[in-house]
Amino acid sequence: SKVDITTGAEIEGANLVVSDPSITDVETEEFLSWMNILVPQLVEEAIVKDKIDLYTVKKQDGEGYKIVINDTKKRVIDNVSYEIIAELPLVNKFLEEEDLKWLKSKELEFSLGSVIGIEEFDIDYDSGDSFIEDYIKWMNGNSSSWNIDSISDKWYAINDENGNNHVIAVEHDTEMDLTIGTYKKEKKVEVETDEGIIIDTVYEDEFIGIYFKDGIISHIMMSDEEGNYRSVRPSELAKEIEITPIIRVPLFVTMIDIPISTPFVLSAQNYKDVNIIYTDVDNIPDIADIDGDGKKLNKHLVISDIYKTQIDISDKFDNPTGTLTDIKLATVENGIYSGNELKPVIKVNGKILEEGKDYRYIKADDSIEYKNAGAYFIGIYGLGAYTGYTRDVFVIKPLYKLKDGDGSSYRKGTTDSLQFRYVRLSDDSGNDLAFEHFNGEGAGIWIDNKFYEKGNENYYYSKGSLLIILKPSLLNKLSLGDHTIAVTFLEDNEKVKTVQAKFTILEETYRLPMTGVE
Repeated sequence: SKVDITTGAEIEGANLVVSDPSITDVETEEFLSWMNILVPQLVEEAIVKDKIDLYTVKKQDGEGYKIVINDTKKRVIDNVSYEIIAELPLVNKFLEEEDLKWLKSKELEFSLGSVIGIEEFDIDYDSGDSFIEDYIKWMNGNSSSWNIDSISDKWYAINDENGNNHVIAVEHDTEMDLTIGTYKKEKKVEVETDEGIIIDTVYEDEFIGIYFKDGIISHIMMSDEEGNYRSVRPSELAKEIEITPIIRVPLFVTMIDIPISTPFVLSAQNYKDVNIIYTDVDNIPDIADIDGDGKKLNKHLVISDIYKTQIDISDKFDNPTGTLTDIKLATVENGIYSGNELKPVIKVNGKILEEGKDYRYIKADDSIEYKNAGAYFIGIYGLGAYTGYTRDVFVIKPLYKLKDGDGSSYRKGTTDSLQFRYVRLSDDSGNDLAFEHFNGEGAGIWIDNKFYEKGNENYYYSKGSLLIILKPSLLNKLSLGDHTIAVTFLEDNEKVKTVQAKFTILEETYRLPMTGVE
């Protein structure tokens, strides 16, 4: 039970006892008051492993995972990530030589870096409140959902000027990534000898940070003669330095630098030939299967909170809560102008999804109507068996339709023609640009299944929406009975074929001389 540490009185609602605050050597009223606020908050915001759901997610490029952390304030979760633990012979050798092998029990401390997931930004935009109010409610929600891709056995390495790969630890940032190492820095020291004090040269391990983006080294952080760290471009290096990649592991109140790879040389002359690559671990000789389990790389799925606590949930891979489908697999069907507002049709693998059950969508602007022809941005959130968010375009195409001429007929042997009038409808303005879009390569008409390109001698076309006039020279060649006509327009260089209309060819008749009788 939760206990007031000043009085021992029980307080409902938590599962933690602070039995003896004297270990802090601070028993002031202010400290105890603060603890009575902090401890209940820590208990309330603790992450409970049994209330974490892990789903496998079908994605376009393979498989991923969705992690739902229930009954915990969203604001408490810092991130969900893979911690990458490699088996490194040089680390084992160092720990044995320094009598620090017991450190291996703290496996997550030996991470080469992490691959951080993406939190679902599923704010309720339909609440009627302002964005700030919606965001505050979202941040104080009682669950948090994260998406993370499945990753293969790959990691980062320095590829030096000789083509050799050296494993590195990586810290990801928004602008660029960072790896760390040490190099031997030359220092002048005073040494007392029998002949007096002399100046000697020593070489000490000095920390160095290497920043890179897209595989290219941007700059390095190294100390100057006074010991102050500053940013240096690799082209500004006064002489070559030999860098050993390291990881930094906490050891009581300090940090210990552990070498993880063989050194490489960096200089103003060779820096363009030294790159960071993301490659199969089989291409990185510093990583090896030490324990014989067939694995060189272990990927721990870890939840980190704002109090720097980490919970390893990798065991949930063996028994996932269920399987979901990434909404990024969805396609938005094009609409056709109808004069009314349209709702987008969303499909995944040919299946039409149900709004409110499988997804919800938001417009770029609530005042916009999906009515007139054009392209509209649409945001789609997965629901139920679908997860994630995607942004797509809902296209409403103009409606091309036959206005006059359907069902007409022509009698062979006459000099009449057949006329068909087509219109293009795209908005309420009444503007009709059918004639303008009967233009370009691919425009023309179809009689049955035969195509007659624009300008063919068998028909005329003219303005007035678009008027197609079939000549007797064509009509007389057609067989008796029903035929179809369709028109191909060009809309943004894309061919648009109209629905087929019907017309009939009638048998030729003969008029008896002087009687007027057919």
